[in-house]
Amino acid sequence: MTATPHRLRFAAAACALAVPLLLPSFAGTARGQPQALACPDRLAPSGPGDPRFEQIGPPPAAAVPLRGARMFDGPPGEEQEPEPMEVQPNRLGRDGRSDVRGWPVALHGSGLLLVCLYARTDTYLRAMVPRELDRCEIASRPGGGVAVTCR
Repeated sequence: MTATPHRLRFAAAACALAVPLLLPSFAGTARGQPQALACPDRLAPSGPGDPRFEQIGPPPAAAVPLRGARMFDGPPGEEQEPEPMEVQPNRLGRDGRSDVRGWPVALHGSGLLLVCLYARTDTYLRAMVPRELDRCEIASRPGGGVAVTCR
C-alpha cells in the first residue's frame, strides 16, 4: 500500500501537534516566556546552583546570606573595570512592608550584568540579565535581608 499525499499531510499534521506535548519543559521558553533570574538567597560552599550564575572568588567556608546587588551596563568583567558603568536603581515604591527599588532592563542596549553580593565575603555571583525580561527588582525584607529578582 502506497501513501497518498492526503495521508502524508495528515501524518505531518499529527506529528506537528504531538511535538509540544512531548516537550513541555521547552514550550514556555520557545514561546517567548523568559525564565525569571533571581540572586540565590544564600551562597553555599558548593556554589550557586543556578548555571546562569558565575561565581567570582573562592567559595565561602559556610553559607552566607544575600546582602544586596549591583547592576552594570556591560558584559561580565564590567564590575571589575576601574570606572565601571554602574546603573543605579530607581525607587519603585513599597510592596507591603518592603521597600522596592529596580532597574528597567529594556533601556540598556548592551545588556545588564547582575552582581549578587553576600555578607561576610568578597565572593560574589554574576549573570547577564536576559534581554527578554522587563525589569529587575531589589526588595528589602521585614526583619532584614533582601530579595533580588529579574522578571
